[in-house]
Amino acid sequence: MARSSGSVSLQKYLKNADERVRQAAADALNEAATELENQIRSNMQAQGIMERTGALRSSLKATKATAKNPRTVIKSEVFVPAPKRPGSRNPKMRGRYRYGVPYGRVIEFSPRINRPFFYTAWYEKRREIRETVINKVSEAWRNGKN
Repeated sequence: MARSSGSVSLQKYLKNADERVRQAAADALNEAATELENQIRSNMQAQGIMERTGALRSSLKATKATAKNPRTVIKSEVFVPAPKRPGSRNPKMRGRYRYGVPYGRVIEFSPRINRPFFYTAWYEKRREIRETVINKVSEAWRNGKN
């Protein structure tokens, strides 16, 4: 029999919450996303990933959470540029990515390059972010019941 961790997703927790509590969750998520973005950029600089690598640092963006949709996603979508000669594209890659491999993943995960920046920031901050979001949502929930 599988054991349950006892945790509930934020989406399920906020299902029956009022607008004020949902907005508090969205604000906490947006604040945490900004903090995490700054840490990721700092890690990129420490790893030697500069702007000359195709604007990888500047492409880092987070979708904003709202009261209606309290969810945020941090992403960096930079792809290898299209080939200069038509028809020189690798046919095996067709349809898989826009013009090739999104090289942020290659820089972070390839055994040859191995310069982690995103996941190290997430592993360092995830416990703190989770506690902050839980505390702010709980506080908003308590203040609404009074």
